[in-house]
Amino acid sequence: MPAHLVVAFSGSLAQALVSGGDGSGGGSECKGSSGDGDGGSGDVRALLAAALALPSVGELSDAQAAAQRPVDPLVLAAARRHVKAQLAASARGLLERVYAHTAPRPVTDGADGFSTSGAEVGRRALRNLCLDFLAAADAATEVAAGNADRGKADRGGALAFAQYSAATCMTDRLAALHALVDHCAPGNTHRERALAAFKADAGRDALVVNKWFSAQASAASAAEVAASLLAHPDFSWSNPNRLRSVVAVFAGNAEGFHAADGAGYALLADAVLRVDSFNPQIAARLCGTLSLWRRYGTNTPRGQAMRASSSASLPPRRPSARTCSRSRRAPSRT
Repeated sequence: MPAHLVVAFSGSLAQALVSGGDGSGGGSECKGSSGDGDGGSGDVRALLAAALALPSVGELSDAQAAAQRPVDPLVLAAARRHVKAQLAASARGLLERVYAHTAPRPVTDGADGFSTSGAEVGRRALRNLCLDFLAAADAATEVAAGNADRGKADRGGALAFAQYSAATCMTDRLAALHALVDHCAPGNTHRERALAAFKADAGRDALVVNKWFSAQASAASAAEVAASLLAHPDFSWSNPNRLRSVVAVFAGNAEGFHAADGAGYALLADAVLRVDSFNPQIAARLCGTLSLWRRYGTNTPRGQAMRASSSASLPPRRPSARTCSRSRRAPSRT
């Protein structure tokens, strides 16, 4: 890790400690806010959150393709995880201080517990970014330590679950859920408890249930995980939003969708064929990811596998409406 990157990252975090609030809880959005906080500090915190966030794998892939360089999404995803873990480990103390500094203030009597002021949006964005980095650092520590030091390495999971349990607004709760799903392995106690609680709290609210599906699809490590979501009783092929929350989100998940065995490509091709029979517009949008196969190399195993799946996702040719109309009007010659 280049030293100048660590210095720049740490310096930006240090700026957050002097850019708003008195250190007694940098904001008040989710717990007892009047909504009239310091807009200047909120702007700085929002800017810091945007500046410190790493580019997504999709953005990195686009940059590689624009530079006419070969794209390997798995290499990019692994490099991104490594950089995030190294930055977080190098600046862990600052991350923890900023996370504590930007905590919501205690609830006061009569407060509605939510504000959309610029100061509170910035506070929340920066705090949730710190949580994501801390969870990433501990996930890397757990992988390196193995089972011997698992309890110590799960501090990030415990922190994310504590935020999930205490959150009084959807943004903080969803950020904690993503930190758990993205950085804790399936079976992790904190991860599974949060997923179960989120699903139970969602009830029959379709939009919230969609978030439950998409959180898991975005972190699915293999096509089998996405396939299990498609088999869930609450999944519906005929509901476009529910369909996108799993299939489209999984197609944007580099590590799961681009797994070396090609199962992610096959899953998407099968889904496109199935959906095309009753909603060709949605099917056309879903197969867009496979149409990018050239950027992964026309002669590489990945490019060829994506091309084959793209061809397999094409439905049998159907006669056009004009052809059908002519055939109905044409007189019989027998």
